[in-house]
Amino acid sequence: MPVIQKDNFSTKNQVRSTLKTKRLRVPVHIHQFAELVYIIDGETIVRHHGTRELAKAGDVVIVLPYQEHGFYTEDNKKIKYWMTLFSEDFMSDIIYHENTSFEYKNMVFKPSPELKALIEAKMFDTFDQIIEPSFEMSLDLKSLIYSTFSEFLRKGSQELREVSASQDQILSSDPVTKTINYLRVNFRNDISIDDCAKEIGYSASHISHCLQKNFHMTFLQLRNNIRISYAKHLLRFKRMSVYTIALECGFNCELTFKRVFKQLSGLTPQQFRKKHMISSSK
Repeated sequence: MPVIQKDNFSTKNQVRSTLKTKRLRVPVHIHQFAELVYIIDGETIVRHHGTRELAKAGDVVIVLPYQEHGFYTEDNKKIKYWMTLFSEDFMSDIIYHENTSFEYKNMVFKPSPELKALIEAKMFDTFDQIIEPSFEMSLDLKSLIYSTFSEFLRKGSQELREVSASQDQILSSDPVTKTINYLRVNFRNDISIDDCAKEIGYSASHISHCLQKNFHMTFLQLRNNIRISYAKHLLRFKRMSVYTIALECGFNCELTFKRVFKQLSGLTPQQFRKKHMISSSK
């Protein structure tokens, strides 16, 4: 069962960066942040979805939100690496592109000399905690993320399949990850914990217990968290009314959508859209 990093679940625009030399050994885990790792020196095993890949000096590891992954460095060995975690906001237009998702066969790739130079130019180790990035920092990170992911897609065209969201994506064996994957596919629908239990093969009471233990959330609260992440993407990138966005995200009442949105983001949908319109014009 993967470790659930509940501290890295957030609907806020956040980032964390660290540059370290150590033995990188992290059990298989899952979080809502995307992750980019650049191996500067040494090598480590990247574990995901029952497979293992070797990441060596000069390699990049890229992880999308909610994907199981972990790292294992052999005893008495250290590696130097730069790791940055960033919330869904940074690449929501990729994650939600035409309502598709990406299924990995690989996470590791060798960057081109141009991308390698860009990564090394933009590496920074000024903080090792989750923060709200400045506008300038957001631009720097986005330029790096989009360049990296674009090259990853081109290089991995034989290994990476773009697939429509479907029940086939519910691959994990543990109840928490299976619940998250089920919600990622079905959050637009009027689903209940009983629907989820029937689909993934665990009792509703067991799912509820696991969610409370790992997230201190109910099934509906986790569903709303995922819905609001998608709503923020639509507010930023689509010319849709708030009412239409509410329906698109699975809410059958605009007032309920506005209440939940403000509860989770601290802003009304209109305030969120206006704020990001102003940021984009800077």
